[in-house]
Amino acid sequence: MSTKVECCPACGVELIPPEHSGKPRSYQQHKRFFGMIRAAYFHWPEGYSVQFNKLDRHRGEHECRMWLLARVGHGTLAGSVPVLNMSEVAARRLATECLRLAGADAVTIVKGGEIKVIIPGSIAFEDNGGPSHTEFCAISDKVQTVIEEVCGAPMDQLLSTTPSPSARRVQRQRAA
Repeated sequence: MSTKVECCPACGVELIPPEHSGKPRSYQQHKRFFGMIRAAYFHWPEGYSVQFNKLDRHRGEHECRMWLLARVGHGTLAGSVPVLNMSEVAARRLATECLRLAGADAVTIVKGGEIKVIIPGSIAFEDNGGPSHTEFCAISDKVQTVIEEVCGAPMDQLLSTTPSPSARRVQRQRAA
């Protein structure tokens, strides 16, 4: 008896059958998503209003992913505060306190005279509470659009000029 092969209607990749893995998600798309996050982190403009940890690459990539997910609307609004007629120092203090109360992964998005505190949503496999494959494709596409707009280059170019994790490991070993 043959098993029907299911393909994603958004990206066309063959999905892992749930009876074999419990994860009806494209592993390739999941890997590409994290590659896009790595590329965004390495190519992020220094002059952009949002910056990520540059001393700890893993923490910086995590911060980048959380901000991008919140930016594309994949998350829960924890609160919003108007900042009209507020000094920059007061707004920063308020944002810092909002983040502290919302939790470690919360991010702020300043939009339309408001500071929005967003707790980014999960991108875990569907069985672990994350989005379905097609929902993940939509999130991934939105994240790609934001990265391309901020970094000013097409994703394929950003990906091709980002060192792979194994290449960076080899460079560190050679330097030691």
